Amino acid sequence: MSRRRRGASSRSTTPGWGFWRRSCRASRGELPRARRVHAARHLRLPGGGDAGGARRPGLSLDEAGFEKAMTDQRERARGALQGHERLVAAFRDREIKSRYVGYEREQVETTVLAAEGAPGGGGELYVVLAENPFYATGGGQVADEGWISLESGQLEVFDVVPAGDYQVLRARPVEGETVEVRAGDRVTASINRVRRQQIEANHTATHVLHWALRAVLGKEVVQAGSYVGPDRLRFDYRYTGKVDEDELRRVQELCLLKITENQPVRYYTTTIEEARNLGAMMLFGEKYGDLVRVVEIDGFSRELCGGTHVRGTAEVGAFKIVTNRKHGADLYRIEVITGREALYYLIGATETAEELSDSLRVEIEELPGAVEDLRREAREAREAQKAQALSKGLAEVGSLVESAESIDGAKVVTGQVVAADVKGLRQISDDVKNRLGGRRRSSSPPPSTARRSSWRTSTPRSPRR
Repeated sequence: MSRRRRGASSRSTTPGWGFWRRSCRASRGELPRARRVHAARHLRLPGGGDAGGARRPGLSLDEAGFEKAMTDQRERARGALQGHERLVAAFRDREIKSRYVGYEREQVETTVLAAEGAPGGGGELYVVLAENPFYATGGGQVADEGWISLESGQLEVFDVVPAGDYQVLRARPVEGETVEVRAGDRVTASINRVRRQQIEANHTATHVLHWALRAVLGKEVVQAGSYVGPDRLRFDYRYTGKVDEDELRRVQELCLLKITENQPVRYYTTTIEEARNLGAMMLFGEKYGDLVRVVEIDGFSRELCGGTHVRGTAEVGAFKIVTNRKHGADLYRIEVITGREALYYLIGATETAEELSDSLRVEIEELPGAVEDLRREAREAREAQKAQALSKGLAEVGSLVESAESIDGAKVVTGQVVAADVKGLRQISDDVKNRLGGRRRSSSPPPSTARRSSWRTSTPRSPRR
């Protein structure tokens, strides 16, 4: 055990009643409001009107000052919060319950329950609606975007954050407008339907992809995360084996098969026990309540999911796996584009192939063979160039040896030769050493011999491309 230093105290460093009495004496018997806030925190003085805990001889409480100081403290704490915590703190002291109606409705006439300007200004507002059609970020799916229309103008909703029993809409006035929003205002809330459709297509495609990966690679495939946006989907999964090109091609074929079959997509709410009995997929480590939402694609996929989906798989449209990269010992990340984005990608790839086909004067189907021929020709040309440069360099060895100088009993050769690469330069230098030593030329002498040589050669560097 360590010995306590002389004069050290084992008591808490939190100020005690003696400190507060001294503060009161300095303030003519009344505890200053700023120190009253500190006392409320550390000495558990009441903040709800019961001042009995502070009734000690020589002390009185500035209740009005306390309330003002606590309000100021809350504002300071709120300003220090970031992101999600700041949004939740905006309405923390209010009893608010909002109902999400976005599964059934894309536009709704509703009432503003709460509205507040975001810290820092800039025109951003935090808004809570009684009925909310905007999906909040969650389950890998990004939030909806859209608009809130009211008498004084229109707000653009650019983010939605879950906050327990309600969702906080982050909004700003449409460019050029000044909008005032108050609790009780009647508004029309509308989501960006085109964007939502793209998100729905990608989310349903994520479920199809999950099924296809397990069908091809085996049941050991485990989901490790996902991103579902309007532009693409990303699916992280754990798998101990290696995924080759043939397997990835098979995954894509299965996904396209199920999408083009236009299998119906159903969703319903049931108990967690019933979902388990049905064999619904659940994320490991995820916490679920007593009631869960099941998304089922007829005949092959059933998962717990709170996201939004298409009504039939054909709405996904095109499906293209873009990448499948390994990120660790057993973690893969696969990225897919669907619908309009996939069509843009395929059109661009087709146009590129057509341009190459015209340039090489071959049919598109013959492009792989034509490209391989070009690679072979380029490789042969490089080898011929190296051989030519080596032959030229070796031809110059004789004149280099004849110009050798004797310095302190050692023969020294200086000169400039042409070599295609480092390997060719080593061959030339080894030939010089062998001729100086009267030995037979060796094509691959040990590197240590070259390092001990007393002669020098130099060659200009080829320009970088």
